[in-house]
Amino acid sequence: MDLKVCPFCQKSVSPNDIFCPSCGQRLRIEPFALSTTQIVTTYLISFFLPPAGIYYGIKYGKQDNEKIRSVGKIAILLTAVSLVLTLIMIGLSIKIANDILRQTYLNLPEGTGIF
Repeated sequence: MDLKVCPFCQKSVSPNDIFCPSCGQRLRIEPFALSTTQIVTTYLISFFLPPAGIYYGIKYGKQDNEKIRSVGKIAILLTAVSLVLTLIMIGLSIKIANDILRQTYLNLPEGTGIF
């Protein structure tokens, strides 16, 4: 097995070590990886809980791996789509409620009203 030397304590370390077993210093950064389940979960959370999508977009957007960055971009996009759809649905709901109230109170007998 090919041994390396820790740059902090000068002890022998394995090439697979992430931390030095002697001094505990970080020797290398593990590559960030996402499983398919994590990606799908990120997309679902981004769409159904839009503020969380911003968190994932920023978190994954800062990574060096282009594939992971694209997951962050898609999370932001899904968040934006979800927010737009939510605003449209709120607007339609208000319009429908307003129409129902107008029909209800415009069809009342003379002299009655809401005020």
